[in-house]
Amino acid sequence: TEALRAGYRLIDCAHAYKNESEIGEALSSSIKQGVVKREDVFVTSKLWLESFAPGDVSPACEHTLKNLKLDVLDLYLMHWPIRCSKNMKRLSCGSVHPDHLIGYSPEMTLETWQEMENLVRRGLVKAIGVSNFTSRKLKRLIADSSTKPAVHQAECHPHFQQHTMRDLCQEEGIQFQSYSTLGAPGRPQRYREADAVDLLPDELLQRIAGKHNCTVPQVCISWQYQQGIPLVTKSTNPAHIQQNLTARKIALTSDDYNAIKGLDRNIRLVYGRFLFDPSQTPEEFWDGEGVDRRRN
Repeated sequence: TEALRAGYRLIDCAHAYKNESEIGEALSSSIKQGVVKREDVFVTSKLWLESFAPGDVSPACEHTLKNLKLDVLDLYLMHWPIRCSKNMKRLSCGSVHPDHLIGYSPEMTLETWQEMENLVRRGLVKAIGVSNFTSRKLKRLIADSSTKPAVHQAECHPHFQQHTMRDLCQEEGIQFQSYSTLGAPGRPQRYREADAVDLLPDELLQRIAGKHNCTVPQVCISWQYQQGIPLVTKSTNPAHIQQNLTARKIALTSDDYNAIKGLDRNIRLVYGRFLFDPSQTPEEFWDGEGVDRRRN
């Protein structure tokens, strides 16, 4: 509700976030109070991995719609390109239990995608897309399917600028959308790589923020906004919610932009190790993209 009152009109949800019921209540209340109209709000959600089997896709979407108190989603994404078994269990470290990890294949991905296409035909969702795909996996889905993803939502920030993926999306007419715009500073410790370099303490970003009398998060957001990259921000702090929104008014100079471009390590911070097969390397899981930590 706080975000809607501040002026946000994109709501990014997922079954895995376990907050769709709360978001549904807040959105419904905001519409009833006249804070927003439904047609002015763009609502995204994501299909979770244990509902990728053809018979599970539609019930999962209908469950999400019920929780969000909506008749239709504006956008529905495959959360990852990895399938897990129904009612999957996790180990104490957070990883999916190996017995419940089915994995990736182009054929299984296409099965799930075709069911998502049916959701569009039925009017349950307006558009479908993907998240956390590699270039190789995205190209394969494009080649196999009759409908291109409308959106690919993926990690992107000054330390991982995703030039190859962004170029591919532009070539294919797919909207690239950024998450972890601030380098995912709030991710749990168990999901952090031991040698990960945090983005927000970066001295160059701090100097640029000081020059513009703003915060480093605002610099990161403005950097993407000025490139025309739609992005998802996350905060429960009212001051941060407002700061994130006003970041688009910060005009970075060409020198700022070029300096930030030089920060690219091409190293992802959201590694997804909880989905790794025990015998799988990061290079195999990510098809070699953004995992060469020797550059860190």
